[in-house]
Amino acid sequence: MNKKNIMFVGIIILILLMLGVGFYEFKNKNQPLVDINIQNTTYVDSAKTFSFSYPSQFSISDKETENSQNWRVETPDLGLLLAVIQIPKSFLPNTNFGEAKFTVGVSSNSNAVKNCVFSDNRNMETVNKVTIGSREFTKVTFTDTGAGNYYDTTSYRTIYNNQCYAIEYTIHSSNIYNYPPEREIKEFDKIKINSVLENIVQSFKFI
Repeated sequence: MNKKNIMFVGIIILILLMLGVGFYEFKNKNQPLVDINIQNTTYVDSAKTFSFSYPSQFSISDKETENSQNWRVETPDLGLLLAVIQIPKSFLPNTNFGEAKFTVGVSSNSNAVKNCVFSDNRNMETVNKVTIGSREFTKVTFTDTGAGNYYDTTSYRTIYNNQCYAIEYTIHSSNIYNYPPEREIKEFDKIKINSVLENIVQSFKFI
């Protein structure tokens, strides 16, 4: 084989190697984020009305005993907060992620039931219908800001047994430009935290 043919074969091999590496990176970049180390556990409320699964690495607390406005984000009506999952800052370290909170709340207040599927927030972004556990929910998303902090809320609402149920989560983050470069703070992985929270939501079902 002469030098010209050897050079031609070498170029072809180089091109094939570059294409292979590019395809591998594209494939991995577009794969959904799955943490194989996450083990789920199932939560069932004390009244055995609903259940959902969540990563056992997170802490969960049961319902509050007193009616309050904590059952749903930004509501003037009273209700009960049935379950809370806290996701700490350490879940996404060295980023501008602050914390996240998943909640399940309910209210039998007549005004809350009447306005269950409507948003109380003027900064509402989207409202649409979704199905969770074969039941229709209204999905409401909105963002609140203040002093360089962002609070992105996703709320799923439905009426069940003449009560308004709200399954929602809020992701708290801060402005990435608030941090000096020497701290090497990175933008948090929104896809990862949203995937974790959405998996909890989609596992919800009435018993």
